[in-house]
Amino acid sequence: MCAQYSARKAHEKAEWAHCGDLPLTWQMYVFAYGALLCRLGAVAAYVQLSRRAHRTPAILRRWRGTLALVSMLLGIFPLLGEAFIVWTLYQPAPGGSITCV
Repeated sequence: MCAQYSARKAHEKAEWAHCGDLPLTWQMYVFAYGALLCRLGAVAAYVQLSRRAHRTPAILRRWRGTLALVSMLLGIFPLLGEAFIVWTLYQPAPGGSITCV
């Protein structure tokens, strides 16, 4: 998320220097979609590993499963944040177009 914020600030600075709107850079798309795909991959890995966990003894499954579930649930909030970042890529600028007139 920090990389996305830095890229967005650099983009806004370049727009003001250019005195007009510029298209979004490819880095902004790479950061946004890359973070979202990594987080979705982590959720998919949790689901896959939870299926395998049923083969272990119940005493080992209890604390590891709880820890994995808590970690996955805490990971939902960054997932929503990353989905919001992807959504903002396709929204118009809130301040309107940049003009230096």
